[in-house]
Amino acid sequence: MKKNSLLMLCIVLVAINLRSPLSVVGPVVGRIIDDYSIREGAAGIITTLPVFLFSLGAITAKALGKKMNMHSVMLCGLLILLSGICVRVLPGLAFLYLGSSLVGIGISVIFVVLPALVRQCFPERVGFVTGLYLCMLSLSSSLGAGFSVQLSNALPGNWRGSLSVWAIPVIFAVLFWSFNKKAVPASLKLPGNDSGVSFLKNKKAWTLTLYFGFQAMPFYILISWLPMILRYKGFGEMECGLITSLSQFSGIPASLLIPSLFQKSKNKKVFSWIVVLIYLFALLLFTFDNSYGATIATVVVCSLCSSACFAIGTFLISHRVQASENSFSLSSMVQGFGYVIASLGPFFLGKLFEIANSAVLAGAAMAFITVIILFLIGPASDESYID
Repeated sequence: MKKNSLLMLCIVLVAINLRSPLSVVGPVVGRIIDDYSIREGAAGIITTLPVFLFSLGAITAKALGKKMNMHSVMLCGLLILLSGICVRVLPGLAFLYLGSSLVGIGISVIFVVLPALVRQCFPERVGFVTGLYLCMLSLSSSLGAGFSVQLSNALPGNWRGSLSVWAIPVIFAVLFWSFNKKAVPASLKLPGNDSGVSFLKNKKAWTLTLYFGFQAMPFYILISWLPMILRYKGFGEMECGLITSLSQFSGIPASLLIPSLFQKSKNKKVFSWIVVLIYLFALLLFTFDNSYGATIATVVVCSLCSSACFAIGTFLISHRVQASENSFSLSSMVQGFGYVIASLGPFFLGKLFEIANSAVLAGAAMAFITVIILFLIGPASDESYID
C-alpha cells in the first residue's frame, strides 16, 4: 500500500508539469511578438512545435524503452522537458523554437509512459488514477496561464522570467522520481505490439485518429490564443491571463467524471453528440456575445466540453482494442497522427490573425472545427473492437 501511494505521488508530481510549460506562453505571446518583432504566424509556431512533436512521443519512448525500464524512460522524458524549458528562454528566436521543440518531445514521452505505467501498476484502479492525472493536467494548465502575466511583471527578464520559473517544479519531479526508484519495479518496461497487428489500413482506427486530432485542435488553439482573442474582445492583459486560467481549471470536473460516466452510458454515441452540441453552442455564443458574463460562462463551458472530448478520446484508445498487446500500437497511431492534425490549429489561427485581428473570425474557425468533431465522434464512439 505504501509503495502504491508513493508511486501515485510520483505520478501526480509528473503530471503537474505537463501543461504549464505550454499554457504559460499564451498570456505573454504579445510580449514575445513585440520582443522579437515577429508576426502572429511566426508566434503560432512557438505553440505549434510542441504539439506537432507530440507525434514523436511513441517513437522516442519506444526507442528508449528498448534499452531502459519504464522508470528510466520517464526520467529521460522529464530531463528533456527540463532542458527545453531552459533552452527556450535563451536570447534568440532559434533558441525559442528549439526549446519549444524539446518541451514537446519531453511531454510526449511522458504522455506515452503514464498510461502504460497506470495500467501495469494499478490494474484495479485504472479509472481513478487516470482521472487523477487528467485533473493534474488541467490544474497544471490553469497555474501556467493564471500566473504568467504576474510572473512576467514581477521577475527579471519579463516573459523569459515567467517561462523559466516552471523549471522549478520539473526539477522537483526529477529529484523525487530519481530518489524513489523502488516505487516502480525495475522489470517494468513499455509494452510492445507483440501480435504484429498494424492499424494503418484500418478504417475504424483512422476514424478514431481523426477524431482525436480534431478534438485536440480547439484546446490547443485556446491554450495558445485565448488571451489574444480576449484582448480583441476588449479585456486587459491581466484579465486575459486569469480568464485563461479559469478556463483550464474548469476542465477538472470533466476530467474526473466523464471517463466513468461515458463507460456507464448505455448509448455512447448519443452521449458524445450531446457533449459536442453543447460545445458548439457555447463557441457560437462566445463568438458573437462580447459581454463579460457571457464570455466567462462560455469559456467555462467550452473548457468542460473540451476536457470531456479529450477524456472520451483517451477512454476509446484503451477500450476499443480486444487484445491488450495491441493497445500500445493503437495509442501510438492515434496520438502520433492525431497530434500532427491538432498542431495545425494554433499555426493557422496565427496566420488568420495576420489577415484580420478578429475575435469573431477566430471563434467562427473553432466552431467550424467543432462541426467536424460532431461528424467524427459518432463513428469513433462505436463500441465494436478495432482489432
